[in-house]
This record gives sequence, C-alpha cells and structure tokens, in this order.
Amino acid sequence: MKKHRWKTLPYLLTISMMFTGMTAVCAGAETFPAAIEAEEADLPGEDMLPAAEEETVQEEEILYQEELPEETDVFAEPSLNPDEEYADDDPAEEEETADAEEVDEENPAEEEAAETEEAEVSDEEAVSSAAELPAPDQAESDEAAALGIIAEGKCGENLQYKLLENGELTISGKGKMYDYNVGYAPWLREKNGVKLQYRINKVIVEDGATFICAAAFKECPFLSSVRLPNTITSMGEAVFQGCSMIESLTFPKDLKILNAEMCSGCTNLKKVTLPEGLTTIGKEVFRQCNYLVEVKIPSTVTTIGDGAFQECIRLAYEEIPSGVTSIGKSIFDNCTNLKSVSLPESLRTIGNRAFNCCSQLAKIDLPSKVTRIQLYTFYGCEKLTEINIPQNVEEIGSNAFESCTSLQTVVLPASLKKINDVAFDKCSKLSAVFYMGKKSRWDTITKLGRNEPLLNAKLYCNPFHDVNQSGAFAKAILWASGEGITSGVTATQFQADALCTRGQIVTFLWRAYGKPEPKNTKNRFKDVNSTSAFYKAILWAVEKGITSGLTETKFGVNETCTRGQAVTFMYRAAGSPRQTKQIFFTDITKNMFCYSAVCWAVDRGITSGVMPTEFRPHDYCTRGQIVTFLFRNPEIRAAG
Repeated sequence: MKKHRWKTLPYLLTISMMFTGMTAVCAGAETFPAAIEAEEADLPGEDMLPAAEEETVQEEEILYQEELPEETDVFAEPSLNPDEEYADDDPAEEEETADAEEVDEENPAEEEAAETEEAEVSDEEAVSSAAELPAPDQAESDEAAALGIIAEGKCGENLQYKLLENGELTISGKGKMYDYNVGYAPWLREKNGVKLQYRINKVIVEDGATFICAAAFKECPFLSSVRLPNTITSMGEAVFQGCSMIESLTFPKDLKILNAEMCSGCTNLKKVTLPEGLTTIGKEVFRQCNYLVEVKIPSTVTTIGDGAFQECIRLAYEEIPSGVTSIGKSIFDNCTNLKSVSLPESLRTIGNRAFNCCSQLAKIDLPSKVTRIQLYTFYGCEKLTEINIPQNVEEIGSNAFESCTSLQTVVLPASLKKINDVAFDKCSKLSAVFYMGKKSRWDTITKLGRNEPLLNAKLYCNPFHDVNQSGAFAKAILWASGEGITSGVTATQFQADALCTRGQIVTFLWRAYGKPEPKNTKNRFKDVNSTSAFYKAILWAVEKGITSGLTETKFGVNETCTRGQAVTFMYRAAGSPRQTKQIFFTDITKNMFCYSAVCWAVDRGITSGVMPTEFRPHDYCTRGQIVTFLFRNPEIRAAG
C-alpha cells in the first residue's frame, strides 16, 4: 500500500466510526495498524490484480492525491514537535516519500514558468490596448468631475438623477421613480464615507415624472428648496420627513392623496399649498411642523388621518371642510397655540385626544351628528370656558375634559347614558350644568368616579317639551326656569317665540333681582290690581325708576314690549351706569330714549343687534329673547 494511504487511513476510519456511533475508537491509536494489516490480509496482492482492476486502483490513488494534496492535510493532528511527527514511520518509506515529493515538485515549477510567460504576454497586450483607448470608467469619472457631478444614474425605467457638488439634485425623464426601500434611494447612500443626503440643498423634479417613492428625500437636513412638476400624480409616504430646512412647499395640482408623514418633522415649514382636488390628508402628514400657523384645507378633502397636525405648536386657526365625516385621533394633539377650529356639520366621529392639551382653545362648536366624546378629547384645554355636548352623544370618555381649569358651563344632551371616570376632574371653575332632559332622567345616568366638579355644579334641567338643545334660547330658558325667573306659559310649554309683554319683562327683572319687597305700596295704575301676578314687580319697577308707565294712570301690562324698551328696563335696573362705548347701528341715534341703554347692552355682551349694523329698537321682543338678555347680563348672573 502506498505511503500516503498509511498516513491518512486511521483518521478516515476514525471519522467513519464516529458517525456510526462506535466507541472502540477510544481504545487508542495502537489498534489501527492491526486493523489495517487484517484488512490487507483479506485483499489480493497488487501483483495478483487483473490489469483492468490495477488501472482502476491507480486512477483512484491519483484522484485521492488530487482530493487531498499534502499542503491541505485536513485530518492532520497538531504536534508539539514537528520533527517527531512521523518518528515511528519506517525510514525507507520516508525516503521513498521524499523522492516522490521531489518528483511532484517538478510540475509546479514548470507550470509557474508557463504562467509567468503568459502573464508577460498579457501585460504587453494590455499596455498596447491602453495606449489606443482610455479606460471607460476613468473617462466617465473625469468627465463627471469636470461637470461637478458627484453622483448620477437611473432612478426609474425612464428617469435619471444627477447630484451636483453645489447640492442641486435634478430628476429628469418620464414616468415613475423606482419604489426604493426606505433610505435606499441612491442619493441617500454613502460615498467615500459621507452620506450624499447631507450634500443636498435643492431638489428639482422636471416635467414628466409621475411618481415619487416613499422617503425619497427623507432626512435631508440641508434641503431648503423643492420644485415639483404638475405631472406628478402620486407620492409615497414620508417623502420630506425630517427635512428641517424647508420653509415652503407647493404640491402638484393633480395629487389626490398626501400619504402618511409626508412633511412630518419639517420644523421650519411655514407655508404649504394644497391642490383643489385633494381628497385625503394621511396620518401625521404635518406633525411637528412647528412654524405652520394655518393650512388651507381644500374643500374636496373628505378624510384627515390620525395626528395630521399633531404638535404644530404655532398653528392658530383651522377650518375642516364640509365633506369630512371623521377626523383621526390626536389630530390637533399638543397644538398649544390653537385658538379656533371650525368643524363641519357633516362630522360624525372625533378621534381620542383630538384636542388634547390645546391650551389656548377657548371655544369650539361640536357638530350635532357626533355620537361620542372620546377619552382625552379636550384634556388640558385650559382656556375652554364652555362646551355644548351634541344632542346625540350617549357617552363621555375618561379624562375627556380633565384639567379644563377655566371651564364654567357644560350643556349635556338628554341622550346621555354614561359619564366615564375622571371626565371632568380638576375642572375647578365649573359652576353650571345644563341637562336637556328631566331631572328624573338625569338620575339614571351612570356617573363614574372623580367627577365631583360636575356633580357639585348647579344643575339646570329641562321641564319643557318645546325647548330642545338646538334652539338658540335653550340654555337661557333652562337657567330662567331653574332660577325661578319664569315657569313657562304652562308646566311643559315655554313658548320661546311668543311676544313678551311689559308686565312679563318687569316681572322677570324683579325675580332676577331676588323679588325685593317694594317700599311704596301706592298704586296709581288703573290697569294693575293687587291680585295681579305682576303687582309687586310693577310697584318695584316704578319705585326703582325702571319705568313710569305709558301714562300717569296706565302701565300697559299687556302691551307688547319692544327690544328698545327691554334693554332700557335692564339698563335702569343696573343703575344707569355712564357709557362711553360707541355703537355703529344705523338705526340708533344719540337723541333716542334707548341710546345709552343699547350702548350699555352691547358693551356687556347682552346683545349684538339683529344685524351688524341694525339693532331694530322697535321690533317686538319675544320671551326667548328677553330671558336671553337676562341670562347674558353679568350683574344678574352674579346676583343669582
């Protein structure tokens, strides 16, 4: 057997025995020579093999040598002394092996010489070729450098990009941009250890491009100028996210959807122009756009996603279009400068935290179709003084009005079934609750814990069938009824549109001031008798100089009271304070009996006229109008 087979066979047998699970290998290496001798004893000698078999054995040996060359002896065991590695081998065999190795080494030398000769010829050819034509990559690189190009290539089937050293990125061609994974647009990658996106300060997308991929220019911190063509019809998410130097953006006229996070984190964005025809503003599109004051939302928009304007700390005014039926959660969350929001009547759903921590929001009108106030909807709205919960709402969520520290008045619908915990916690100034149902129904509403400010406020319930929450005088009528100023025409009918008489108005005033006893009991009016419901009120009014009657003997108890007379009675009851307030009603002049009274009423917020330029002093005053005048009078409210 050849020398190399003696050297490797024990290790082959070891591997084979390991795979078959035999444990005899642990007996030691001394067993291997005996095993090999036994194996050879069973085999015919090499001289006895037929010629064909001998050639097969030789071919196997050659293949074996090719598979395991001596310099890659994968089965060799480590030896502490290389000189003793084969100390037990027969010296004659070692000599035979050395001779064989010398023979084997002749072929590599010849091959190396041949390879060297071929390499020399190849080098000569390369030099000759290079002398004729410059290397194409080097030529392109030199040309790009001469033009100031630091990166260029394809970014779509028919789109190309070019980034210049001056920071200008141009995208030209036609069609769609490749839909790169986030952060893998070629101008966002590294070159020579520097991110290319740090070089971009201007983006020009030329006419012909139709689609911009998601995050195409995300977190380009020095990008300040963007020009988009009107050929673009769609854009992915987060296209300009984190581009903190952009101050103005105009979106293409045929764009229908602003996808999520489109401008999120554009902290210097001051002006944005949205196209008429836009239908959707996605999630967090303008989140943390700190310098946005107002965004004109196109009338075609029907959907506004979660957090669309979240943390826009300078946003002051916003108007939601009439086609919108739902606004997402946190839409104005932490818009700490938001003062006014106009919501359309089409709105049905307001997401939770919609106005969370809008600390400057003082007033908001909720549409009548809204059915639930979600949790934290108005949490921390510190300037909110009044809230009217729509008439279809059945539940108020947890923490909905918590920490509304200026909230004074709440109107609750008859449809209400549940008030969750902490809904009105820390509303320390809440003083009046107007419930549009009867007192017996109020007692059935589920009211969970930590709502003491609501439960301790003065409760006004609605006993009238003809007074509904949408009526202009509803709150004033409930107040007047609750304070005993009027009990209605009947127990269940108030008749707000009925005309108010002179007898009724002075009686309402007398009751509003606490029903003081008149000191003078002498009655000079023939149309007023001592059994009349208006008797003491009329005597008190004459005594206080509020009215002197129509004539010396006629008060005109059943005469209809005009708007001019009503505010004059109230002005005199307040002591006729001196007025410096100017008014601009064209139908009120300084020589009129009610001039000072109208000035006073406008100044106190009691009335603003029928129209901006008309007070209409001679129009008759209705029962609903007169109780509203009384309700708005701060002196009377304070006295009550």
